[in-house]
Amino acid sequence: MADPVTVTINECAAPHRLVVEIPEGSEGRTWLLDVTLRPAGAGTDLIFRQRLVPGLDPADVEAGWKWYLDRLGASLHGTEMPDWSAYAPG
Repeated sequence: MADPVTVTINECAAPHRLVVEIPEGSEGRTWLLDVTLRPAGAGTDLIFRQRLVPGLDPADVEAGWKWYLDRLGASLHGTEMPDWSAYAPG
C-alpha cells in the first residue's frame, strides 16, 4: 500500500467537476487529474483526463486506469476484483 500524500484541489464545482494535482515520486512531479460528470440520457457520462508526467509510458497509464475502473465496477456489482497481471503491459 502506498503512503498517504497531500492532494491539491485546483477546482471543485460539485457535483460536476473536480481537478486535482497528485504528487508522484520523489522527483517533485505531479499528476493533473480532471474529472467531469454530465447527464447522458438516463445515465451519466464520466469524462476523465490526465496530463502525463514526463518519463511515464502512456501504455502503463492506460492499463492502470482500465484496472482501476474495472475494480470500481467489480466493487459496485459485488464481483471478483480483477488481477493486475491481466492489465500490465508486456
